[in-house]
Amino acid sequence: MTRQQSTPPQLVGFTPIELIGSGGYADVFLYEQHMPRRKVAVKVLVSDSLGGDLQRRQFAAEANLMAQVSTHPFIVSIFHADVAPDGRPYIIMEYYPGENFLKRARSERFGVAEVLRVGVQVGSALETAHRARILHRDIKPANILTSEYRRPGLADFGIASAAGPEQSDGGGVSIPWSPPEAFGDAELDARADVYALAATLYHLLAGRSPFELPSGDNSAVALMSRIERLPVPPIGRADVPASLERALGQAMAKNPAHRPASVVALLRQLQEVEAELRLAVTPLELADDGSTARARLAPDDDDATRVKGVTELRAQDPVAIESVPERPTGVGPARQRQREGLLAEPEVGETVMRATPAAATPPVSPTSRSRRWLPYSIGGAVAVIGVVVAVLLAGGGGNTPSSPADTQPVFDNLPGADVQLPVPVESFTGSDNGDGTYHFEWTAPEGGPWTYVVTEVGPDARPATVEETAYDAATSCIDVETMNTAGALSATTRGCVP
Repeated sequence: MTRQQSTPPQLVGFTPIELIGSGGYADVFLYEQHMPRRKVAVKVLVSDSLGGDLQRRQFAAEANLMAQVSTHPFIVSIFHADVAPDGRPYIIMEYYPGENFLKRARSERFGVAEVLRVGVQVGSALETAHRARILHRDIKPANILTSEYRRPGLADFGIASAAGPEQSDGGGVSIPWSPPEAFGDAELDARADVYALAATLYHLLAGRSPFELPSGDNSAVALMSRIERLPVPPIGRADVPASLERALGQAMAKNPAHRPASVVALLRQLQEVEAELRLAVTPLELADDGSTARARLAPDDDDATRVKGVTELRAQDPVAIESVPERPTGVGPARQRQREGLLAEPEVGETVMRATPAAATPPVSPTSRSRRWLPYSIGGAVAVIGVVVAVLLAGGGGNTPSSPADTQPVFDNLPGADVQLPVPVESFTGSDNGDGTYHFEWTAPEGGPWTYVVTEVGPDARPATVEETAYDAATSCIDVETMNTAGALSATTRGCVP
C-alpha cells in the first residue's frame, strides 16, 4: 500500500518549493535557503516513521555518518541536521538537480569511458567511507545523483553501518544490486559494497541490473534466487572490453573471499582498463595523508602486471593424460589476454594435455553448468594480482606515490595480499556425452580449497568458475586453471576429447 505523501515542515530561514523524492521512511523536498540564497535538498523523516526507534536511529546515524565524509567531492554534502517544530527530524543537504543514475540509465546509453570514470569517482567516495570505517550497504544507481555540472554524488547512507560488520543490524537491502550474503545472517564487510558497486556499473552498461530479465519474473524471490545460483550474464555490448567484464565479474563473485579485498583494488582494475583503451586515467580522489592527495595509476606505469617463471606441468598419468608438444588450434586464455594487452610479455608456461576417453565417466547433470559464474577471471594478471595490488598501494614503482593509508586493509577481517601460486590440475579424463557436449573431470591438487577457472576453447570463449572437479562443455577442449582463495591462478592445463 502506498503511503500518503507528507507535507514539508516549516523551517526558519527556508521556503519549501516542491517534493523531489520519496523513500521507505523519508521524503526529500526542495527548499530555497534565504541566507545564503541557494537551493537545498531537505530529507525529512515521515510522520508514520516517528514511532519507530530503528528509523530514528538510522536517520540520526545517516546525518552523522555522511557528515564525516561529506567533504569528499563525490559524496553529497551535509549542511545541517535538526528536528523541525512539528517533531520530524530532517537533514539539509547539497542539491543535485540532475536525474539520478537509475533514471538516466532508463533514458540514455552510457559510454564505456563514462562508466569507467564514474566508477573510479564513486568508488573513491566509497573507499573514503570505508577508511572512515563506514559501510554504505546500499550502493545502487538511484543513490548516485547528478549535479548541475554532470558530476556524480553518492547519497543515502540511510542503512550505513559504522565500526565494521559486527555492528550491522541487518537493515533493508536493495535486492537487484546486493550480494548473496546480504540475504541471510552473514556479517557484511567492505566486499559487500565492492559487489554492489560492480553491480551498479554493470547496470549502467547493460541498462538493467545484472540478474534482471527483460521479460520475465523479476520479483524479489526470483531475483534473490538468481543472484545466489546463476553466473553473472554477459553485458551484451560489443564495445565493452573483456577485461572490464572480467573485473566486474570477479567483483560480483558469489563468495566474498573471491572478490577484490577492497574497493581500491577494484578501482585499480578499472584504471587499467582505461589505460588499455587509451583513455585518460581517472585519478583516485582520496584524502591527503601528508604525502599525496591523489593516488594515480598512469597509463605508462612501469609497474605493469607481469606473470613470469611458471613451471610447465608434466603429465603424471599416461593412461588418462597424454602430453603433446604443440598447443592445438585455438588460443589459450593467457595468450588471448596477452593479445588483448593485459600482459606485458608472453612469458607464461602453459601445459597442454589431451584427455583420453574414460571408459566409465558418468555425465554430469546439465545443472552443473548453470552454477558457474561468468565472467570471473581477470586475466593472466590474476596470478599475481594480490602482490601487484599490494605493490601499487605501497607505492612500489611507477608514478604511484606512497600512501600509508593505502597499505592498510579497510577492516581487520579482510584477506591479505600474501599470494602463493596454486598447483595446476592433473589427471584429466574426458568423454563425449553424445548430445553435442563433452564431459571433463580432473583430480584436485593437494593443499586446497580450490576454485577452478574453466575456459572452453573457441573464438567466443569466456571464463567460468566451478567448485567441482568436473565440467560439461560445448567444446571438445577446455583450459583449466586452479584458483586459490586469494585469487591467484596456476599455470593453464588443457584437456581435449579426441
